Amino acid sequence: MFGASVDYDSFSTDPDFVAADGTSSGSAADAVLDTVARRAAAAGTTLEETLTLFNEAAEPPALLEDPSFQVELVSELVKGGSDSAALETQLSGIGALTTPAEGEPDVFRTIIAVVPAVIATTRADTASITTNNDLVNAAIDASVKVISSTISKKKARFAATPTDVNNLLNSPSFQSTTTKVVAAAIGPVLTAANGATDVTALLTTVSSVTSSIAEEASEVVSGFGFDAGSADVSDLVTGFVTSTVTATPITAETLQGISDGTVSSGSVVTRTGDVSTVQVNIVNFATQNPTLVTGDVTQTIQVIPKGTWGQSTWGNFNWG
Repeated sequence: MFGASVDYDSFSTDPDFVAADGTSSGSAADAVLDTVARRAAAAGTTLEETLTLFNEAAEPPALLEDPSFQVELVSELVKGGSDSAALETQLSGIGALTTPAEGEPDVFRTIIAVVPAVIATTRADTASITTNNDLVNAAIDASVKVISSTISKKKARFAATPTDVNNLLNSPSFQSTTTKVVAAAIGPVLTAANGATDVTALLTTVSSVTSSIAEEASEVVSGFGFDAGSADVSDLVTGFVTSTVTATPITAETLQGISDGTVSSGSVVTRTGDVSTVQVNIVNFATQNPTLVTGDVTQTIQVIPKGTWGQSTWGNFNWG
């Protein structure tokens, strides 16, 4: 289930297997299970049911070989209190880190370097909004979702290779885009929740809304080509997301309404559509807002490879 490098006996008998309890960080094995549990909860199922499905699958998912899962796992460890400098040792202890094939980039170790830095920036950005740790974690989860969902979309829609994923993660523009769009689009949600009479009662709603915003943001982000030298599109993406996806102001009353079922989350978080549609819309947006990007925005848009299809309709198929 986790990948060929993970030794089951070492994993299941790990003497350091402890859960994060708010005073000490949990072990890497515990964080792995927590990450699977979070994915299960997001899919509306349980950890046990998910593990059963994995066990019965014709091909195991090899989760620890999936960059999106690796991003979520590193986040789980950092949020649990693990020192960034100790992550590599922790993950090596359960067999999660291996030496890549000759010529292949070490994506997991890049994730270990990049994700904690993004989390640190996100944490700093929310410090002026709230000291509520649950709300801070909602912002962190949103940043992580932008990264993991963008990777998933790059692989599914643009046939991204490990080298492509590594270039994406190492791109200053991508890192800046992630933190800026979360600060601008998620910040108002945290401000609204922080002003509510009962913040705790709204946490589930906050998590749902911020997750939806992050998912739509990743659809926008995934349409751009990122590498170490790519033009900075952070202001353009942030402007587009805040003017289209989250254009409707969110208040504490709005969040309470979503929680009560009297307000639809779709009324405050607008769907962007498939990345091919987003690319057209963001070029138009850039034309209308030329100060948000330097140079020709079409040069930063990534071409969808021939033979790929839209996420929802055959109308988006690139027939070449």
